[in-house]
Amino acid sequence: CISRIFYGDCLNLVLFDLKAGFKFHDEGHENEQVTWVVSGEMDFYVKDIKKKLCTGFGVDIGSHDTHGGISNGAIGFDAFYPKRDEKK
Repeated sequence: CISRIFYGDCLNLVLFDLKAGFKFHDEGHENEQVTWVVSGEMDFYVKDIKKKLCTGFGVDIGSHDTHGGISNGAIGFDAFYPKRDEKK
């Protein structure tokens, strides 16, 4: 996983490059999150909803929603509002 974080006054924007086979799981956080894929694809879930995210598609993740997936080689963006403070 390669990522680059951009900090605004009220939100974070994260550019990610997830290599094929990269698995991730998040128990949720207080921030609303939007994930958008600009190249490649990943199998993604939010709570019990599963879908394939591919080029040009995204997903809205609500506050405290469990989410994650496995990358098939994906480049995209995550936006967090309000901005996340923890260092990951």
